[in-house]
Amino acid sequence: MNAVRIIALPVIAASLLASEPAFADSEFTGSVSTRGVAAKRDILQNDEFDSSGFGADVSLRGEKDFSILRFWAKGSAGIFQYLEEERENRQVLQGEIGIARDFGEDFEISLRGVYSQNLVFVEALSADQQRARAQVKWEADGNRFQAYGEYRKRQYDQLVPADGTGTRFGGHYNRRLGSYHWVRVGGFADTIDSTDDERDYNRISGSVEYSHPVSRMFRGRASVDVRTWKFPGRIARGDATGATRQDNAITPQVGVDYGRATGLFGRARAGYEMRKSNDERFDGNTPRLSLEVGYRF
Repeated sequence: MNAVRIIALPVIAASLLASEPAFADSEFTGSVSTRGVAAKRDILQNDEFDSSGFGADVSLRGEKDFSILRFWAKGSAGIFQYLEEERENRQVLQGEIGIARDFGEDFEISLRGVYSQNLVFVEALSADQQRARAQVKWEADGNRFQAYGEYRKRQYDQLVPADGTGTRFGGHYNRRLGSYHWVRVGGFADTIDSTDDERDYNRISGSVEYSHPVSRMFRGRASVDVRTWKFPGRIARGDATGATRQDNAITPQVGVDYGRATGLFGRARAGYEMRKSNDERFDGNTPRLSLEVGYRF
């Protein structure tokens, strides 16, 4: 029943938005895509980065713009088949509704609610999540600053039922240098407190991204992501002091994007995660290759 409700969100939105007065602009967009990932470690891990496989995704979004107010609803579904025999294939469903208000030409405040089923998180291989987000955005003269706060609740897919709640705060600064030419600096801090102590974690992350057009349809991409996270409820295996687990990672990545706002698109990425952990099972480096091809309408 939840799956039906999530998929129906954009259809319901389309009916409601289409019935509004003529002075409101409507827009309906969507996409279909297929993707593949090659990224493998020696052991099974609770991290999407370490997963190899292939999948497909579809999404539909309806939006209504009333001068200073904007409403939207979005539904998406995806499937991912892992090559690792120990991992079950994953079906993901997600629904989102949101509202944004402009304050002048440069400033915007938005609110959104998102419900997701069967996601992968740093602390769990499968969980449902409800997320509420408030965001402010300022944009002028090629500069954009965005800051947000989120409250999240998760239900873990495990034999003994467990929930987790927590917050995430973050933002980024984006400098536009030209069409599809920009540099972005961002970061976030998040935490989860769970009824299962092994799911507790806190994390800090920072990143730098760069995009440069090489032709009308192609852009080169490069990024570096640095993050550190702790699991206060997990004892690190192999740590002589008996400390709880702490990981640090630096991940440089390069890639190529193809396509415009609509029509055929493609994304290729090659990254290398350099991870240090006081748990011997999670210490080591991992290359990652990914390719996605799809169509936006």
